[in-house]
Amino acid sequence: MALPIRVIVEPAAQRKGWRWRQVTRNGATGAVSPKNYDSKALAKRGGQRQVDVLNGSMGHFGFNPETAEAMQHEKPYAVLVVNG
Repeated sequence: MALPIRVIVEPAAQRKGWRWRQVTRNGATGAVSPKNYDSKALAKRGGQRQVDVLNGSMGHFGFNPETAEAMQHEKPYAVLVVNG
């Protein structure tokens, strides 16, 4: 079984604050938070929303039921990792 996609919450590199980044199965960065968050808790919440979207568990993001069911079949497709 392939490793799941990781959404990593970490301190922002060049600016103060926190951010999340999505790391694909081959180790490449797939997505980065659109902004830096003031607190670790807010960054975790944003990262968890990204994980929920990738796992297809939040239907109100525009996934139709068939797509959401297909994505949930591969759970855990994405996991949240917190560094720092």
